[in-house]
Amino acid sequence: MKVKAAPQLRVPTEGRANDYIEQTPVDVPATLYYRRLVADGDLIVLSEEPAAAAKKGAGKND
Repeated sequence: MKVKAAPQLRVPTEGRANDYIEQTPVDVPATLYYRRLVADGDLIVLSEEPAAAAKKGAGKND
């Protein structure tokens, strides 16, 4: 999934405390760590993985 940090935040990447997610969008795996940061509002999801997005769009061409 593609995410960026909420405004005025720097969020540590999983497993690398000295590497941060900031305002530039990055691709991260949908692990519990990142999903929890999204649920807490620290990360903003910009897009889901392509396969998941394709499944969500299925059936809307009625």
